[in-house]
Amino acid sequence: MEQFKANPEKSEQKTLERVAETLKAGFDQLVIHGDFRHEGGKSQLKLRPDLDAMGGVFLMDLAGINYKMVTFVPKGKDLAGAVHIDTGGKPELTMEEDGSIFFDHHGPEQGKPTSATAIVYESLTKAGMLKKEKWLDNFSEFVTQIDNLDYPIDEEFLKNDWWRTPYGIYKALPLSLIAKFFQEGRDPRQPFAEEEAKQITVKESGGKKVNLWDICLQNKGLVQISLNGIEAAKKRMAEGGAKPESAELGKVLLNIVETTQDPKTGRLKQRNQIPLGFTAAKALGFDTYALWSSANSSFFLTSQTKKLTGVFKKLKDAFLDTQLIRGSMVINPPNEKTSHSPKNAQLGKFLDYLGI
Repeated sequence: MEQFKANPEKSEQKTLERVAETLKAGFDQLVIHGDFRHEGGKSQLKLRPDLDAMGGVFLMDLAGINYKMVTFVPKGKDLAGAVHIDTGGKPELTMEEDGSIFFDHHGPEQGKPTSATAIVYESLTKAGMLKKEKWLDNFSEFVTQIDNLDYPIDEEFLKNDWWRTPYGIYKALPLSLIAKFFQEGRDPRQPFAEEEAKQITVKESGGKKVNLWDICLQNKGLVQISLNGIEAAKKRMAEGGAKPESAELGKVLLNIVETTQDPKTGRLKQRNQIPLGFTAAKALGFDTYALWSSANSSFFLTSQTKKLTGVFKKLKDAFLDTQLIRGSMVINPPNEKTSHSPKNAQLGKFLDYLGI
């Protein structure tokens, strides 16, 4: 295979030229990832690409690249001969012998923060297929910051402004509107004023129209729920004897997502007491955030200040399918099989390997 950035300069240029040839000619499948969601006791693949995947598609469309269809796969998976954005487990732009192309950044090695969107943008501009512009520079940087949580955030910003900035509300916005903000020169740290936000209408899932201020207020509610959830999680850790800090992971926050059954419908539902996850944890000064799902014993571990390679080596033998991503994230995701290998594993074993 050929890899952009990892190989000598001539090989980099050759890879880019081959990729550009494929893109200019048009191709059949553009592959992005969906996401497994646990509903009703089963894990199902949902068509839920994140901002990075959609940002890459947006740039492809902006460059006028022709493709026949968009195909969804589970995170990290790939399809032979297709063009992939934000999936495939490759650390950079890669072209394989069968013609498969990967605009990805999910290799196991730790490196500087980047994103699939940034790799698409750099590749298209270097190949002369997309004009480099200031607003596109800023758009690409924003996606990278979101995908890596690589922007300054503390408790004061989280409580007072984050919930009404593009950083906080991007999930509720159509990509076209996010792009419009950058075309207009908006600073993503600039909070929306109430009157301004009320003049902007967006569609929620299901087609319902709401104004942007309503979304901001919903997000403000999630901030308070998450802050309360962090206090509850800290108390639960203390009561359970879990250590709040370790030499390997620094200051740790453990979020245990419980599964409850609706007494009327009998359906299983997960209750996440920290809906903002690592965003809230980072704002409050935690080094490492760990989420454990009681529904299927899957887990997620991330840190920006500690390397997770050592913890990954301990976990991968005990929990099958455990993956290390960029050296700063360890995941053991749920999948479509209800007999997922670590399903019966105990939380205590997980905590032992974390050293807390």
